[in-house]
Amino acid sequence: MKYIVGIVCFVLLSSLLQAMTADEVIQKITTQRAEIKDWSAVYVQRTTGFGQGSVEMGRVTVKGDYTRKDIQRPIRRIRVQTPTLATEKDEVTGDLTTMDLTQKSGLMGLPKMTPDEALQQVSFQVVSENETEIVLEGMLSSIRMQLHVDARRFVPVKMSMHLPGGSEMVMTQTYEDVSGIPMLTASETEMFMMMGNRRETMGVSLSYRNVKVNQGVEDDVFRL
Repeated sequence: MKYIVGIVCFVLLSSLLQAMTADEVIQKITTQRAEIKDWSAVYVQRTTGFGQGSVEMGRVTVKGDYTRKDIQRPIRRIRVQTPTLATEKDEVTGDLTTMDLTQKSGLMGLPKMTPDEALQQVSFQVVSENETEIVLEGMLSSIRMQLHVDARRFVPVKMSMHLPGGSEMVMTQTYEDVSGIPMLTASETEMFMMMGNRRETMGVSLSYRNVKVNQGVEDDVFRL
């Protein structure tokens, strides 16, 4: 009997020692992302909301904070975005339009920041953990966040944000290994926004195929 109790105590102690802190989980996520120097893919984006829907198709190329979209549908155009500026070129007319991003807030009025910056600014706590998933919860200003992390690959698979006033956002993400790195291949985002006394729903669905990673993308790709 003492032998059995000893084994149980050892197992419980081992599980406690192996449990990760929230900071360790976030560090694992950022380390994983740091392996991605650049990536590109063919994408399809479907947006619904307010009784309308749209589809955008093309190719996306990302390097650090720089993104280029070669959009084929609905209108052929090229869009390049940096942390401070968005530039779009109409491939038919050659016209250029620009937008200053320094004054814009993030999605649904959230603070504008990169995913890594957001992770670093939230005071997360581990609320549950098992062999497949770690769940973190925390606050970003007055926004309550919950993050579900794949416990094997350390990538976010679900994120929810709850704002004062009843608005919320839920995002789920799917990954596949490309050259040994987990790469995003699909995401589903639902946003529930309070518009006066009404609760409106908006959805964004993204899928990626022919994903390539760390191909040595040149900086010139992001110049129009």
